[in-house]
Order: sequence, then structure tokens, then C-alpha cells
Amino acid sequence: MRRASQLLSSIENAGALYVPEPLHRVRLAIKKLRYAAEFRTAAPGGPPTSDLRVLRSAQDVLGHLHDVEVLAAYVRYLQSSMPAPDLNTWHQLGLLVRVLEDDCRRLHGRYMRDRARLRSIAARVAGTKGQVASANRRPGATSRTSR
Repeated sequence: MRRASQLLSSIENAGALYVPEPLHRVRLAIKKLRYAAEFRTAAPGGPPTSDLRVLRSAQDVLGHLHDVEVLAAYVRYLQSSMPAPDLNTWHQLGLLVRVLEDDCRRLHGRYMRDRARLRSIAARVAGTKGQVASANRRPGATSRTSR
């Protein structure tokens, strides 16, 4: 339950904007919950394998995102530390950075599509399902029961 609550908190703290460090904390929280869930799979009433697939997939996406971010930072460093500017090499490194940044945006989009399922899994494990359902609702939207 503690790991699930930590995942919910890290997802909320990361928000919807692409900011690398909070997303890395989400990945770490997913990893910890996934490992705890895998440990419980042998016990009766353990998590469904579909939950584990979602957790594993999201961890992979955010891990790949982190790797691409690190690579982009390194390429930027190389570009900025070139002793004598070779314009062709500098331009090629700039193109590579743009490709890596596009990959980061694509991976962040995949995370955003999976975020509701991650929150649902974590809420179920943490026992806070009602709180997450209301947090998932769009601002200004009404529930079916209040119509």
C-alpha cells in the first residue's frame, strides 16, 4: 500500500508537463511498486498479470525516456565544447539533439496515455479508489450521479 501511495504522489507531483526529474521519480516509484507486486504474485490474491504488464511497460517507457534525455544532454555538451567550430559537425549534432528531443516528446506522450491506468492500479492497491476517480475527472465535468 505504501508503494502504491508513493506512486500516486509522484504522478501528481510530476503533473502533465514534460519535466524530466519528476518523471524520473515516477519511474522509480513504478519500479518499486512493480517489484513489490511481483513478489506478491506467488501469494493468493496477488495482483493480476495485466497490472504487472502495465507497470512494466510504463517503467520501460520512462526508462527509455530518461536514457534519451541523458544522451541529448551529452550531445549538447559535445556541441558546446567543440574547440574549433566545425559548422557541419555542429549542425549535425544540433539535428541529432532535435531528433532526441522529438523522441522524448513521443515517449512522454506514451506515458501520458498510460497515466490514468497507472493511477487506477496504484489507487486500487493503496485503497484510495474514490479519490483517484475524482482526480481523473476533467475540471467542470459532472459525474453521472450528479446529473
